[in-house]
Amino acid sequence: MHFGRFLAAWCKDWIALVNLIGSIVFLFWATFWPPSQEQAKQGLLALCVICFVIGSYRIWAKQYQRVCELTGKSPIEAVDDLISEFQKLEDYYGSNQETNPGQVERLIEKALLELRHHAAFAVHTFKISMNNPASHTQTFLPQKGKTVQEMADWRDDKKREECWQKTSACLSSLKAIRRDCVTRSYQ
Repeated sequence: MHFGRFLAAWCKDWIALVNLIGSIVFLFWATFWPPSQEQAKQGLLALCVICFVIGSYRIWAKQYQRVCELTGKSPIEAVDDLISEFQKLEDYYGSNQETNPGQVERLIEKALLELRHHAAFAVHTFKISMNNPASHTQTFLPQKGKTVQEMADWRDDKKREECWQKTSACLSSLKAIRRDCVTRSYQ
């Protein structure tokens, strides 16, 4: 059913796949105390079983942690957490720090997962705001108390401005979703 996803997770978690400690132990054993062919077969089989168990546990632990994160919150708590994260990111993109567009993309991916679980009714609205940020941003520029020259310098970095607009639009959308969650909880 989801075996392909399991294999993808297995390959992605290279630490579990390679299992550094087991490989090093086997290397030293084979180098300093050369085993017979039968001992080498048994040792390699034992190492494979141990690596498989450790790798499977690591994959399960990550998935279990994700399930606990998703099921342990109410919709309003989940949206509040997302709002907090987007506010921090909006401040980051509103500053003059080096722009990292990957942060907003990862947070959007996380937000979609959270919304699908806690507020499925809002996924479409959120996607619309992130795909058309200019029409969903509450302000045209970050409100940081910058001088005109500082704001002009900030706007020179088009990637930063694009990331800020996307982050701001997502934040605005999440605030509207939160209001909708509150309204739904009282019905």
